[in-house]
Amino acid sequence: MTATHQNPERLHQANDTDGMRFQGAIEALQEAFILFDADDKLVVFNQEYKRLNPSIADILVPGISYEKILRTYINTGVVKVALGREEEYIQERLQLHRHPKGTMIRELTNGTWQQMNERTTPEGGTVLVSSDITELKRTQAELQISHDALEIGIEQRTSELRRQITERKFVEQSLRQSEERMRDVLESTPDWMWEMNADLRYTYLSEGIYCPNNLTPKDVVGKTRPEVAKEQNWIFDSILWQSHLDCMKNRKPFQKIEFSVKDRNGKERFIQFDGKPIFNENGSFGGYRGASRDISAQKIVEQKLRAAKLAADKANRAKSEFLTSMSHELRTPLNSIMGFSQLMLLDPKNSLHPKHQEYMDTVYHSGAHLLALIDDVLDLSKIEAGKVEITAEHISVKGLIEECSILIANMAKARDITIIDRIADLNDDHVIFTDHTRFRQILVNFASNAIKYNAMGGTVTFELMQLDSNTIRIAVSDTGPGIPKEKFDRLFQPFDRLGAENSGIDGNGIGLTISKKLGEFMDGEIGVEST
Repeated sequence: MTATHQNPERLHQANDTDGMRFQGAIEALQEAFILFDADDKLVVFNQEYKRLNPSIADILVPGISYEKILRTYINTGVVKVALGREEEYIQERLQLHRHPKGTMIRELTNGTWQQMNERTTPEGGTVLVSSDITELKRTQAELQISHDALEIGIEQRTSELRRQITERKFVEQSLRQSEERMRDVLESTPDWMWEMNADLRYTYLSEGIYCPNNLTPKDVVGKTRPEVAKEQNWIFDSILWQSHLDCMKNRKPFQKIEFSVKDRNGKERFIQFDGKPIFNENGSFGGYRGASRDISAQKIVEQKLRAAKLAADKANRAKSEFLTSMSHELRTPLNSIMGFSQLMLLDPKNSLHPKHQEYMDTVYHSGAHLLALIDDVLDLSKIEAGKVEITAEHISVKGLIEECSILIANMAKARDITIIDRIADLNDDHVIFTDHTRFRQILVNFASNAIKYNAMGGTVTFELMQLDSNTIRIAVSDTGPGIPKEKFDRLFQPFDRLGAENSGIDGNGIGLTISKKLGEFMDGEIGVEST
């Protein structure tokens, strides 16, 4: 038991026994105890009070005023709420001390908490009982954290449940809408859907717009396809039908299985169906699912197309035979005319009058032009009929360009056109595998056009570009006026000269058509650029 400090002047009426009893009583308290008289002077306190308030332990002597104790205590900076407002807090605390209002709680700067109960004594003094409630506060804080976490968890779970319910309702609604859409599609589509189980018996048939023999689900559900086919008199190609049965036996998908059947009006209808096997999650066979459709209209179109193709082939053969015959009929007299005209022009013993020689020269060149036109028409006819004979061989590009330059030399000279062969200047000679005659025909045609439609005194240039290890591009360019881009799509159309037919320049409008088709026939590409 510790000694209790007393003010003799205030306790002179108490005997020693009472003093010791009082001392023992306040020291037995677990709480801190301090008593002030009516003049606010310290009367008595216990050791627990000193332990809770070590910053003022040295000044706790009977007779010291409460205000001095308070100021010393606050100025040590231990009360958290008083920091920065010490005098204001002191005045507030003095007011509460003189007029106690019960329980107060304060937090200290060292992290501890104190609870104080202040009361007025019958003699006008003040008694203050305080205790350390740090552990209680910590427990309350932990409980609050747990409570808050629980509240958050409840809210989150509630929110999650709300979200799941919303999602589930959305999924259910989407599923209903999807089922409605699917039902609408199945009811409106010309196809009808079907399903079979693992025993290859129908389990479902949709109500399509048309079904052969007006079949309904009750007519097929529970039956196999061969059973339905027999009942409905389906007519199959035997090989195709057996192939279909084998596919189903081996659990394989099938496509475009066709059969014919008589509808209720006795008209033949053609039906086509596709299907694929269904396997469960464990890999076991579950049946088939597929679709069927009426392809009668398609069959009619196919029959008409076949008939039209036969007619076109027949007409094309007739055209080819006519052109071949006409070629022979025209070539014979033309060769005679050209032969005799050439003899008359070259006969040194019977020289023609200059005027007559001019006439005969016109006859010869007109015949040559007509013969070239016949050859072009025949070439185009052969290409369209797919009867062009291609003899591929290895060809030197440099040599080929040299041949072309010789063939167009006189034509270029007549218009003062300069031929520029940049391919001849290349270090390497490129060798291509193609038909020598046909490829030369293409290049001569390009070069001839480049000369005919060029400006007088212009140039025609041959160039080569290596596009990749297996592809080259040979370009023939000129210095003519060019071609508008909006006319590019007409450039390779037969007999379309893009308005040049009124220019006085010779031509028939099929040279480029033949060249493009020949190029494509030999697995090449032909294009045009104009600047």
